[in-house]
Amino acid sequence: MRTYHERANDIQEKLKAKKKRKTLTWVGAISCVLAFLVVFNLTLFLPFETGGAPDLSLYRDSEYYAVMEKISPLVFTPRHSTCNFNEWAKHSVLLNNIMPEFSPGGTDFEANAPQDAPTSPDGTAPDTYIEVTDNQTAGMVEGDLFKRSQNYLFYLTEETPADKETELVLRAYTIAGEQSKLCGEVKLAPERGFSFQWYTDSREMYLSPDLKTVTVLVPCYHTATSTLYSANLYTAIITVDTQNVDTMSVKRVQYLSGNYISSRLCDGQLLIVNNFAVRRNPDFGDVQSFLPHFGEADAFEPIPAENILYPETVNLAKFTVLAAVDTASGQLTDCEALLYFSDDVYVSEHNVYVNSYAYRAEYQAGPFTSADVTSFTDVTRISFEGGMFEVGPSASICGTIKDRYCMDEYDGYFRIFADVPSITFLTQSPSAPWAGAFATTLQSSVSLFIFDAETMQAVSAVERFAPDMESVQSARFDGDKAYVCTAVLFTDPVYVFDLSDPENISSKDTGTIPGYSVALKKFFGGTLLGIGYGEAGNAGSSLKVELYEETEDTITPLTAFETPAYFSENYKSYFIRADLGLVGIGIRSLSGDNALRYLLLRFDGYQFVNIATFSIADYEDARAFYADGWFYLVDPSGLQVKAFPGTEATD
Repeated sequence: MRTYHERANDIQEKLKAKKKRKTLTWVGAISCVLAFLVVFNLTLFLPFETGGAPDLSLYRDSEYYAVMEKISPLVFTPRHSTCNFNEWAKHSVLLNNIMPEFSPGGTDFEANAPQDAPTSPDGTAPDTYIEVTDNQTAGMVEGDLFKRSQNYLFYLTEETPADKETELVLRAYTIAGEQSKLCGEVKLAPERGFSFQWYTDSREMYLSPDLKTVTVLVPCYHTATSTLYSANLYTAIITVDTQNVDTMSVKRVQYLSGNYISSRLCDGQLLIVNNFAVRRNPDFGDVQSFLPHFGEADAFEPIPAENILYPETVNLAKFTVLAAVDTASGQLTDCEALLYFSDDVYVSEHNVYVNSYAYRAEYQAGPFTSADVTSFTDVTRISFEGGMFEVGPSASICGTIKDRYCMDEYDGYFRIFADVPSITFLTQSPSAPWAGAFATTLQSSVSLFIFDAETMQAVSAVERFAPDMESVQSARFDGDKAYVCTAVLFTDPVYVFDLSDPENISSKDTGTIPGYSVALKKFFGGTLLGIGYGEAGNAGSSLKVELYEETEDTITPLTAFETPAYFSENYKSYFIRADLGLVGIGIRSLSGDNALRYLLLRFDGYQFVNIATFSIADYEDARAFYADGWFYLVDPSGLQVKAFPGTEATD
């Protein structure tokens, strides 16, 4: 059987021959055609300037013929001069500024031989893996900037040497209290033809359970062209040998095409999720122009045809790419692609839930054309048990999903918190809806939806429970309980829902209180911790760490620590030890010197007390953990360690 390269070359030769036969005929007719176009106005044909679809019969022998049939109408369909609402929304500054949720999802620019396990620094006791990231779902390890074993801490940071490309640095530190020290590092520079610039904020790393490798994931782009189409965006998968931390080295580098979305580690298999968008007018003779691909830089392979999954309906030429990587070898062991765009994903032990939103408009004619717009999100379940991916059922909800913390699978149910916005536009020109358009009515609220995880059939819902104009700021599911903070400007209620009986849901809330939380977490003594903005949060300039107590009828604020400061909204940047009542967070102080500091707070049973303050170089990338009476803080400037001998609990 011929390879796809041979088939593609054959098709190209046929196209060249066909084009050559037509050349003489067209040369004689060109002058007449041009004259005709001038008379009848070339503008009439401008909607078709992107060109029509190619003759697909030329590719009938291709293993990717079915894919071409699906995406050809989507990527070669000409743009019409009478813009529909979707096209208008893509370019409407008004709509995108007022309701950014309505912006169309995504963009177009868009096993080794066994060896001995590592040992302790003195070469005696075997080392063991210890998880430090507060993962959302039990059994699923998430990527972070740091990971640790019993004896070593690994931290991933970035550097931009003068006149050089941005590179990453993986550092290893010994974990030995005040004797802790840097014991090794390795620089991870981009390979020739690739760049990490602009994407390092999304970098993540995993430490394999056997401690032999660290897998670094960093979005990057191919520098072959200056235009950042999805075909030029990749996730670099860098496998680092960590068996000897003094001499760590890069073991393998592979790439997965598309825009990085998320990843999870389970049972030694790393799952990576990318989005791959097909640019307009792709060359079907070049599979990399319209298909996700993977491999080493000089040996990319397209995803096999049998690994392409199709939903019930296809309305976007965009793929959600699911790749499994063996962390020991760095080898991609499976790669599947669903012809469906995902704005975000939630990953459980056996399922991936991908979601994509759209908006629907209902028009009413009159002196002004009225467009009532409501957003909807489709959620599709993809199972991956036994190393195989299978597309499952879908569900549709009214609204948009802020992030993955608003989704959760538990005890056979899939739960979602969603913003439910709607907006009405008026325009004076039905043929050009963007002309003179203005919003007349803007509404929003929040709903809770519960589905049967197996069938994705609706079980129950609590619709529009939040005050009008409020939206989700943070959410957290915790078994039979669900917590959500909704807000408008700098006031919020915090809600707790009892989901033990999905068909009889009860809730309670704080009522309106100052500020709002961007993170919620069960805390010391059964309280609820909120980290977010305070009452003086003009332009987001006040940090508030607040504690809530749940009573029989309500949720009551107990105490709060507030300081004028900028801080990260990334939940993984917070240090939280609920059992010890400890909270750590990096800030840029706005009181006087604007210094970068890391605050370690402790709830003493009455209030939060600042028990330690550290100088840091970056509050977004600072990470911390507590072990055996010692507090470890690492950031781009290095490792800091402080003793807390009065604390009895250990890891």
